[in-house]
Amino acid sequence: MSSISTFDQAAEKLVYAKTMLEVWTVHKQCMASYGFDRLFYVSSVDKVGKGWGDSADWVLLTNYDREIVDVFVGEELYKQTSRAPYVEGQSAVSWGDGYAAKDLAELSDADRKHAELCKKWGIESGYTLRFPKTAKNHIGIIGLCAQKGVSQQEVDALWQKKGKEIQTLNNLMNLRITSLPHGGQRTPLTQRQREVLEWVADGKTSRDIALLMNLSLSTIEKHLRLAREALNAETTANAVSKAASYNQLFLLNQSK
Repeated sequence: MSSISTFDQAAEKLVYAKTMLEVWTVHKQCMASYGFDRLFYVSSVDKVGKGWGDSADWVLLTNYDREIVDVFVGEELYKQTSRAPYVEGQSAVSWGDGYAAKDLAELSDADRKHAELCKKWGIESGYTLRFPKTAKNHIGIIGLCAQKGVSQQEVDALWQKKGKEIQTLNNLMNLRITSLPHGGQRTPLTQRQREVLEWVADGKTSRDIALLMNLSLSTIEKHLRLAREALNAETTANAVSKAASYNQLFLLNQSK
């Protein structure tokens, strides 16, 4: 890869990337240089219990074909199975610890279906990383799939040499992604909706906000209602909390 040739250069590009798209583009190039040409990243700041929460609140980034995403996410196969098993306290899991270690007859129906689809799509060797939590309700993972034809044994050998380096870059990517504004899969807030929520976060009442923005009280209430709907929030306080967790409030480049 010509644009990112060293660990230091990759880390620097991730740190100074200004948008989520830029972070993801840099990271795809970076991981490809290690031999991982297909990535599947998902994080949520609104997980419920051991679950992932509403998929509309996820940040989902991938360069897999649409067909694969539609089956795994659209048909909710992710709820029933995974390419690598979850081990408490383990942040990097080899795919050799998953299906490759079992006979298909030992798998559940969902796991068997997943294994067959992975074989069909050439998703055979790689690692799954689980990220350290950045908040109580945060959860995040990334699947790193090696190039077709590369064995899991070869990937494990690479991990022995470069695993800490690869993991550090992925952790850095996750920190950058979770620090940037996003709305999951929901409709983005408008500038007015962000502005009224920011005033609420500053402790202002609806009447205060109407005076500050030189708008009618009914217009302020309308913007608050639309913000709640956009964020799927039950109350205005919940909307402020969600917008803050999505880094949508007090943006540096917004103009009032």
